[in-house]
Amino acid sequence: MIECKIKGHVLRLTDAEWKNIQHRFNPANACVVGQHFYIRVSCKLCAKYKKPNGNCSLCPFLAFAPGGRSNGCLTLLEEIFPAQRFNVNVENVKWRCSLNSYARSQLNSIQKRMKKIEEKQ
Repeated sequence: MIECKIKGHVLRLTDAEWKNIQHRFNPANACVVGQHFYIRVSCKLCAKYKKPNGNCSLCPFLAFAPGGRSNGCLTLLEEIFPAQRFNVNVENVKWRCSLNSYARSQLNSIQKRMKKIEEKQ
C-alpha cells in the first residue's frame, strides 16, 4: 500500500495500482504511431472505479476533482503541469512527436516524484 499526501489530500493506492501508474507515465514505454508517441498502458483505476455513466466514484483521485466531480486524476495533472504536453485517456497516454522533449520531461518529472514518494514509505 502506498500512502502519500498531495495538495492537502491523502492518496492511498495498492501496490498494483501504483505500479500501473508508474508504467502508464513512463516515457520508456512509448512507441511511435504516425505523428504521435503512445504509451499503451490502460488505467487500472479507471477500469475498477469508472462507472458507465462516467462517474469515478470511490476512485482515490476523486478528492482532487473540484466539487467531487469525475476525473480528479486529470485535475491533478493540470495543476502540476498547467502547460501539459501530453494527453491522457483510459487506454493510453499520448503526445505529438513535435512535443517529444517537453512531454518526456514532464513524464520524467512524474517518475521522479513517484520515486520520492516510494522512498518515504
